[in-house]
Amino acid sequence: MVISGFPESSDIITGLVNATVHTPLFFLVAPVERIIAILCHTSSRALVVLSVVRKKQIYFWAGFLIMTTIDAIAGYAHLAGYVNTVSIWFIELALLPFAIVSIPIIKWCIKNWENKITVQKLQPRELLSTSHSYCRSRFE
Repeated sequence: MVISGFPESSDIITGLVNATVHTPLFFLVAPVERIIAILCHTSSRALVVLSVVRKKQIYFWAGFLIMTTIDAIAGYAHLAGYVNTVSIWFIELALLPFAIVSIPIIKWCIKNWENKITVQKLQPRELLSTSHSYCRSRFE
């Protein structure tokens, strides 16, 4: 009995030991993986939100393609058993180009978001009168 007292938890320990044996600097894998994931998720979600704002489907499909490709690579690595047989750094290296490409995508989305949307600054009293007239027109 290992970890939690269940015999099945020995599989978890075995997997962890295999991963640490094949992966140098194992303690850095999690932070690097999180940075890659955050960049890729941000660019993908920014494209999807921008597709709604701009009403252009191509941005949605680009964001969808980024996440689908990343999931396909990670899924293949897990299903093929590479996680326990090769260094996890090779898997992260396969995902790294998506993170690098995500940086200019995020910058582009920010630039295009600012050009499209202008926020009208209203004083609190104007905001209340605007929302009040809107609500009255909707229900009359």
